Amino acid sequence: MYRLMTCFALLCSAALAAPSSAPTGEWLTGPAFPAPVYEEDFAGAAASGTRLLLLPDGHYSRTELNFSYIPGFFGSYVITCGTLNVHAERGRYAVSGDRLTFQPEQVREVHGLSPSALNSGCKRSEGIASTPKLTSYQATFALSGTQLAVNIQGTRQTYAPRPARAADEVAAASRSVPVGGLTARNASVTPPTTPLITSEPYTATGTWQAKLDVSGMQVPLQFKLYDDGEQSLSGSGYVGSQYVAWVLGSRTGAFDLGLDVDGTELKLKVEGRFTGDRYEGTFRAQDGSGADLGGGTLNMSRDAR
Repeated sequence: MYRLMTCFALLCSAALAAPSSAPTGEWLTGPAFPAPVYEEDFAGAAASGTRLLLLPDGHYSRTELNFSYIPGFFGSYVITCGTLNVHAERGRYAVSGDRLTFQPEQVREVHGLSPSALNSGCKRSEGIASTPKLTSYQATFALSGTQLAVNIQGTRQTYAPRPARAADEVAAASRSVPVGGLTARNASVTPPTTPLITSEPYTATGTWQAKLDVSGMQVPLQFKLYDDGEQSLSGSGYVGSQYVAWVLGSRTGAFDLGLDVDGTELKLKVEGRFTGDRYEGTFRAQDGSGADLGGGTLNMSRDAR
């Protein structure tokens, strides 16, 4: 417990020299396709887009989907046929200042792949696959608000976090339509007595003001969290403008919280629950070797959206 209190005292001072770190999470350009489209089911893409996934453990994946059209024929008619060129890679990354170094461990490319949705008359193609040479490369990045700009080998792309899943459209109250259709004006329609209300799916996405409490010592932090609407929760933590923490786990309220305190890495195993715009939980802290350092509480409230 003494070691944990010492680390928290340093964090409280907000004077730690937090290392520059790339923002972890899922970053996208173009439409937000389901995750499998960027990983294996490339044919599910219906437009161009890029996905950059930066994990707190130093692993990454980057997928570029380039969608275009080529001519085809339906009888004597000229039609357009969609085609995809795909570049997908996985590996490890390192950060130094505003520079990212990527070391691919697996690279795949497919040229001329037909998308799942294809016009009638177009010839379906599985594309030509290749495995380019594994070569490390560097990029620079800049984070401004929720926009991440990455310059890779002279090509600059601006990413945004995956948006929270849109609420399901509210279904209109069903009404009986007379046999004569909408033109049968004399038919009476009885409106529903109670208005239909469909609640919006919950999301933990947002900016949260947090307090870690260990034996009465409170550490204020700010978290920017992203809830993918399905299972996962990720995000970053700050003391002032300094990046000091990462979050990765379940949207149910159980997640890992990684802290870098004056060069000492701590992992907090957090258990709790989200209730609207509030979160209450407890944690156990571990050092880099996994030794237990003691526990405390984590309470958060979300900024107005």
